[in-house]
Amino acid sequence: MKMSRTFMIILLPIVSLFMISGCATRSTHHSSSVVKYLYPDKNEPVETSQIPTLSLPLKVGVAFVPETAGRNYGFTEKEKNQLLREISGHFKKYKFVKSIEILPSAYLTPSGSFANLDQIRTMYGIDVIALVSYDQTQFTDEGLASIS
Repeated sequence: MKMSRTFMIILLPIVSLFMISGCATRSTHHSSSVVKYLYPDKNEPVETSQIPTLSLPLKVGVAFVPETAGRNYGFTEKEKNQLLREISGHFKKYKFVKSIEILPSAYLTPSGSFANLDQIRTMYGIDVIALVSYDQTQFTDEGLASIS
């Protein structure tokens, strides 16, 4: 009886250690922030409100905001183009939209701000740019406990 009790006292922490180590998770986070792209040097961007003047029908550009770290691990370029085509299809049904341009990701520089958007506007002759951003986190369980 005493032997089994000592055995349990030793065995219990070892089993607990295996269970805890089996529950270890790893997470990866990919995101792109419109605010960090448009206002790279400001902590709290405050803009004065203005009323824009638009002439209809509009020429619209659609693009993904680059990731803040400059890497592109969230989506492949093919997946981005597929999503942008789907989004542009929604814009095409409106009468006030004359044309839609899907802008390549390479043209948007990380922390490019409004200066980068002005360059793209001039290159493509567009009136409005719709920016698409994302925020995704992936959790991966690793170890023996994740198998069970």
